[in-house]
Amino acid sequence: MAGFDPYSPCPCGSGEKFKWCCQKVESYVEKADRLYEGNQIEAALDALAEGLRKHPENALLVLRKASIELREDRVASAAETLRTYLVIRPHHFQSRMLLARAVLDLEGPVSASAHLQNALGLAEGDDRIRLAGLYDTVAYIFGRMGNVLAAFRHFEQARQLEPNEPREDGSPRTNVIRDLMTSPEIPIYAKSEYRLSPTPDGLPTDLASRFDEALSWAESGSWNVAASAFEALSADGAGSAADRNLGLLRVWVGDTKGAIPALRRAVSGMGETIEAVDLEALRQLLEPEWSPQTLDEVQLTWPLRNREALLDKLRSQADVVDEGPGPIDPGDEKSPEVQHFLVLDRPNPKPAPGWEPNGADLPRVVFTAFVGKDIAGINTVDDKDLSLHIDRFTALAVPAVPPAHPKTKIIGRTNRAQIDLSPRRYIPDGLEDLVVERIQRAESSRLISEVWTKLESNHFDGKSPLEASKRGGSRTALRAAAMIFESSYDLGWSRERADEFRKSLGLEPEPTIDPTVIPLREVNLVRYSYVEIDKLTTRELLEYYLTARTRGLRAATAAACARLIDDAGAREELGVPLSRLYADLAGIAAAEGDRSRSLELLASGRASLPSDASISSTMAWEILEIRLKSRVMDPTEWVPDLATVIERYQDDPEASQGLILGLVGLGLIHMTPEPDSPDRMLVDTRPLRALLTKYGPRITTSSGVLGVSATKSGVWTPDSETSGKTTPGGIWTPGSTKPAEGEKPKLYIPGR
Repeated sequence: MAGFDPYSPCPCGSGEKFKWCCQKVESYVEKADRLYEGNQIEAALDALAEGLRKHPENALLVLRKASIELREDRVASAAETLRTYLVIRPHHFQSRMLLARAVLDLEGPVSASAHLQNALGLAEGDDRIRLAGLYDTVAYIFGRMGNVLAAFRHFEQARQLEPNEPREDGSPRTNVIRDLMTSPEIPIYAKSEYRLSPTPDGLPTDLASRFDEALSWAESGSWNVAASAFEALSADGAGSAADRNLGLLRVWVGDTKGAIPALRRAVSGMGETIEAVDLEALRQLLEPEWSPQTLDEVQLTWPLRNREALLDKLRSQADVVDEGPGPIDPGDEKSPEVQHFLVLDRPNPKPAPGWEPNGADLPRVVFTAFVGKDIAGINTVDDKDLSLHIDRFTALAVPAVPPAHPKTKIIGRTNRAQIDLSPRRYIPDGLEDLVVERIQRAESSRLISEVWTKLESNHFDGKSPLEASKRGGSRTALRAAAMIFESSYDLGWSRERADEFRKSLGLEPEPTIDPTVIPLREVNLVRYSYVEIDKLTTRELLEYYLTARTRGLRAATAAACARLIDDAGAREELGVPLSRLYADLAGIAAAEGDRSRSLELLASGRASLPSDASISSTMAWEILEIRLKSRVMDPTEWVPDLATVIERYQDDPEASQGLILGLVGLGLIHMTPEPDSPDRMLVDTRPLRALLTKYGPRITTSSGVLGVSATKSGVWTPDSETSGKTTPGGIWTPGSTKPAEGEKPKLYIPGR
């Protein structure tokens, strides 16, 4: 750097002027900066180390050294530099913050969260805003790891630290939260907000005072300190509220193992209440369901005498499926390639038109086989059926392989319960995607009813659910498990199907919730479909609808849409367009694989659009239609409609930007910053091009351009040139004009 203003705040973070703080080490810092800019990394670090030998307490030297080490990916060295300094000055905020960043790379988000809390306790003024970005990063990594509750809590802390940060859709933080909230892969219980329990009435004065203090620590973001306080309160008899708070705080910081016993104690002290059931469901999602007893996954190999003879033999079998070539070890980039086969328990069926089998009609994959250049073998599990698998393969393989004892290699471990609950069914080619989805949902439902109920589980003290239901005493745990299954999108259970399952376990249906008794804000998300929505006020109905919609609660969203469709007055008061309600219902039907229902609702939504709707609104609806049709229709049916939409709006300045964003949302074009102008975006249309080329309209113009109609304007494709537009290199921007010679086409999107 050029130099320091002696009267500006010192960059070490002391708050003093540079002249009276770190000016004495200025020469070391400037020398290190010059060397680093000249790519003399070691010399720059040596210069800073020399300064630290003379001034070991100087924060500026430490920060410069750690920053260079982090930039050069020497994370362990940076952490050691910072830890050494924090022994001398444990309350230095910038060192604490930088250490949190280093620890995130070294040890992961749990450790980083603890260091962030330490830094937060030292932060003042703008320091708190500086921490918001790190909380966002830790939250994102928690989310990627599947620890959604910890992710949400860290995102919320970032919001509190940076209250003026824009919250509208489109900000990185909002986008990540939205994706987590709407993902069907994340259980609804993990999307719910769990507030800490207030100080219980009736506690002795000293315990109540300590409880209040622990809550204040939690409110300030010192979650680990608060957890320690609640742990002590639990030991001193503060009851289930202390255990509940302890468990939630440990979930927030990613300490799943520590949260489980605290939540178990809390549930045991709450009785068979709705709150206890929902907390137990959260505990079950955190705790492994089965004991760690595992089986070896083994790979057995034999030397190969005649490769072609074995390939011909396997391919001739009605109960063997050729899966094609691939590495023998998918996790090893240098793994040799082999030919893979699936060995089934019965012949592979040939689908006839209109055939819709159930899971039991489909063959099960017994084991997999492979044929390499010099070896052949099988992958299977070392259980009671292992010798049967060996005998079956050798019966097929001899004389292409010698009848010798195979070479055995352990390639992994698996749980017996997982094998029982995941019988691998082979789905033959020719079945429609929607048929396959229905088969998979039905098979999952069957496995829960017929297999899961008979498996011994940690959630029921080592008993199977059926045994637990007969012995009594496990009703809260059984109700929680039933609620988890009911809220799983993959199962597609109706309320009636869920109640039948409960009945098989000796349980009654879950109670409905009266919002005049239990406020909507206190209702767990998983129970939204149990809310008596006819008792909601108009404003509460809007809150209910928006929450259900943004959290991906299908049943609740459908119920809210149905009520609003029937209540024109409420729609008008709340400003909810009728078309949006039909679009929501069409999306739910598409996600559930109901093609005819989805298309019927789309037609109703289009009919509900006002006659004076703007071009951009109409285009947005048509893109939505394409998105939903792509879920329930073959590409040959919906891609021509997409081509029509592109042709209709590509020349319209009002709709062109919305068209681009709609195609981005469909994953058909990709946007990347232009290297020379990061504020401008280049649009890669190759996925769209491939789709239109394969499935688009087959009418061509005299110039050879694919089109909906044989007109010169045609339908745009990346290699075409229509209406003065050009698309060199597969980059195109709707509404753009032909660029000047040597100029790249660009799309400028304000705010991006």
